[in-house]
Amino acid sequence: MKPQFKQIVAHLRVVQEAALKRQLQEALPGLLDSLGQGEKFFEMLVTTYTGNNPYAHVAILDTIDPQTFVTAWLAAPKSAWYWIGSAINERYKASFQTEALRRERPWARQVVALLEQEVKKRHGFARLRLSRTVPRSVGGPEDDLDDKPIIVTVGTVSGQPIEGPSPQTEAEPAKPARAKRTKRAAPPKPKRPEEEQSDT
Repeated sequence: MKPQFKQIVAHLRVVQEAALKRQLQEALPGLLDSLGQGEKFFEMLVTTYTGNNPYAHVAILDTIDPQTFVTAWLAAPKSAWYWIGSAINERYKASFQTEALRRERPWARQVVALLEQEVKKRHGFARLRLSRTVPRSVGGPEDDLDDKPIIVTVGTVSGQPIEGPSPQTEAEPAKPARAKRTKRAAPPKPKRPEEEQSDT
């Protein structure tokens, strides 16, 4: 019966993913509307332990076109900008370390790039206000790389130390030795006239 069970499980996974995708698509209009109520948007996307955080651990933002999202952000009241920026900041600061939201990283970087373009178009206080809301915890493409543990071999099974660095590491260049400081002899004090006469 194993092949049949595997087939059933595979089918259930496909159906579940399709249902989730459909549910997220239906939730998008409400999520975009919540941008106008910054604090509500924050609660929907970040764990606040209030029980009202439906998308705190669900990748949904990347289903929104980045330009559409930025346009909706800028159309929201200025008082909501802080909450929108903070939602993305907190979400990615904590959650980029989890698999659930990993796929949203490229989307978040596109949003930040578009916002930075908008910042350059503004001047004075308007520029400062928008620049302060740009999420800073999104990171760069290097964050997409899986973290791999650094392995350093320090000995063999027999317990004997290994001579030289292991293949996974490179030997650090030796630091140049510091030159030893030597005390210079103090110059002789000039003799007073009466001392010179006594010597003679």
